[in-house]
Order: sequence, then C-alpha cells, then structure tokens
Amino acid sequence: MMTRSPKLLRDHAEALSRLAKRASAEDRACLLAAAHERLRIADKIDQAHRLLHERAERSA
Repeated sequence: MMTRSPKLLRDHAEALSRLAKRASAEDRACLLAAAHERLRIADKIDQAHRLLHERAERSA
C-alpha cells in the first residue's frame, strides 16, 4: 500500500469490511485487521497534517 491519502485508505478499509461480511471466519479476521490498520494509518496522516498546519499558522 503506497497511498498517503487518508480518503483512499478509508475507502479501502470500507471495501475490506464489506468483503469481510461474506468471508469465512479466518478470512474475516484478516480482512478486518487490514481494514483497522488502514484506518489507523489514515488517522495518523490526518494528525500529522493538523500538526503541520498548526505549526505553519504559528510561524506565520
């Protein structure tokens, strides 16, 4: 996964969650873990963007 777009990561996580609904129990666990990881990364990217924006405002 090379994207740094939080929106794309969240869209991908949603797609994985939809797939998990039709998957076996073992596959469901893997798909949901992957979805959770993508959401976690998207949140970290959003947090970093907020911090950069705040720092830019303070230094301006």
